[in-house]
Amino acid sequence: NPNIESRVLTVKGIMAFNQKDYKKASEWADSTLAISGDKNADATELKGDIAAITNDYKNALQFYQKAISLGGKVSRLQQKINKIKAN
Repeated sequence: NPNIESRVLTVKGIMAFNQKDYKKASEWADSTLAISGDKNADATELKGDIAAITNDYKNALQFYQKAISLGGKVSRLQQKINKIKAN
């Protein structure tokens, strides 16, 4: 089931991110997005988080905006956007 697989890969990506393994987190997020046809808001947000933590703020903002358009949690994503714009 692609939805279940997509969710599992996203969780693996989040776990790698939390362990500061941004390369592996990005790989898991990319796999999730490939399976979901670029329609997974959580994986898109994770890509934004990876971009932000590596100081790629332009791409982080794009990923966060896309995550909102995919149905991601607006309040959390808007906080992340505002934090980047404040810097």
